[in-house]
This record gives sequence, C-alpha cells and structure tokens, in this order.
Amino acid sequence: MQIKDEKARLRAYYKKLRADVSEPGKKSAAAAENLLSSEIYAAAEQVLCYYSVGFEMGTVSIIEAALGAKKKIALPVCMPGGADMEFYYIAGLSDIKPGAFGIPAPDVHACARVRDYSHALVVVPAIAFDKNGARLGYGGGYYDRFLEKLTNSTSNSVGMCYNELVRRFLPREAHDISVDYICTEKRLFKI
Repeated sequence: MQIKDEKARLRAYYKKLRADVSEPGKKSAAAAENLLSSEIYAAAEQVLCYYSVGFEMGTVSIIEAALGAKKKIALPVCMPGGADMEFYYIAGLSDIKPGAFGIPAPDVHACARVRDYSHALVVVPAIAFDKNGARLGYGGGYYDRFLEKLTNSTSNSVGMCYNELVRRFLPREAHDISVDYICTEKRLFKI
C-alpha cells in the first residue's frame, strides 16, 4: 500500500476517533492553559493560530488570550487559485468571516498580511500527531508548505491535539514537515 493510501485510510480512522473524544471542551481548555502558561508562548511576539472548527481542538480561547495580552495574532487564509496559505493579523474576532472550505478566516480586505514570521508561535491543527512531531493533516498540504518556509527561523511550531490522538508513529512522505512541540490537555512537550 502506498503511503498516500495509508494516510487516507488513517485520516478516516482518526477522524472517527476524534469525533468520539470525551469532554472535548474541557480538554481543549486544559490544552489552551498548557500552551498559554508555556515559555514558548511567553517568548512569542506574534501568534499564528488556526480558528478551530468541527471536532478540532478548540483555539478560540488562545486567540482571545493573545488579543488580551496585546500580542500580534494572525489567522490563516487559503489563497484562491493555488495551494498557498498566508496569515493575516486580526484586531478582534469581528475581523473573521467565512473563508475557504467554510473555515473562519480574516477578511483580507480589512486585515494586514503577515510579512515577517520572526519570533512567531505557529499553532498547527491536525487530525493526529506522532511523538516525533509528524502530523496527519487534512491532505491539502497547506501547513507543510507554510512550515517549510519557517525552517531555520526564530519561530516555533506547536501542534494542538487530544492526548489520545498522539500516536507512536504515523506514516510520512518527503514533503511532510514536523512540528517543534505538541500540546495536549495533559502536557506540552518538545520534539
């Protein structure tokens, strides 16, 4: 079986497991607290965060905390006509509107695009992660392409995931980029 086929099979399997996670709100709040009380969050000058939807680990409290702490906060926008993703700064939740794939995103006409990713903390979604930082995403490759730009930078990436979806091993392809940290409701750990 090719890796691509194996990843598609695992995506369906882990999506079902994630949909059945008990107390997702409580676990999301605990994971957010683990991140917000960490040194990597404290050191970040800007936070690049996804806006959680569906069964993803919740991030709205992270976004609100960063806004309250007067950190620069930016959310991703999947750019039309391509496979790129850019981040745009928001001043508040009112800057967010429905975007590509139905995912809430900044209004690109009202928000400034991030041009410098120095000293950023990138909060990365996934269906599952492994203990080496490999992620099982949604198959579009948006975060892999974005994280590749940050290699050897002063930024850190942290994957948000329910503890039961951190696996020992996930299949990887050459273009897959690992995160630097994983944050769950139980702990935040460096890869």
